[in-house]
Amino acid sequence: MAGSETEDDELAKQGGTVLVEGDEGRVGITAKALKEWNKLDATRRGRLKRTMKEWCAGRRLHREVYKSGGKYGKTKGGRTIAVFKARQVRFYGFEEHMDGMRTFVIVDADLAKKQDDANPDTIARLKDRADAFGKEK
Repeated sequence: MAGSETEDDELAKQGGTVLVEGDEGRVGITAKALKEWNKLDATRRGRLKRTMKEWCAGRRLHREVYKSGGKYGKTKGGRTIAVFKARQVRFYGFEEHMDGMRTFVIVDADLAKKQDDANPDTIARLKDRADAFGKEK
């Protein structure tokens, strides 16, 4: 894992771990989503990490690899849901300013997406997890 966790690290205090870091941001992941991440083969993890590094560098990403808002919408707490994508794998989360930097927090995953549209149950679950982030500790 990239990044260092310090006593003042808000992401770590809220149960997140830094997955990828760059000059313009970082991608963190919750413990539940990390279990899903670890199930991926090295090729898919590498593809997703390359996309995440581009996001962390502040580059605009194609809809086929990153999508924010749209049909995912906002949580009850006002967080806009976004997704990193690689073929039929999806890692869902939200963007927030933490520890002085733009941070994307992954809260849920769908490793075997079978259709183009997101599963409504998955979206409902991830919205609950996004709103719960930071309130669990």
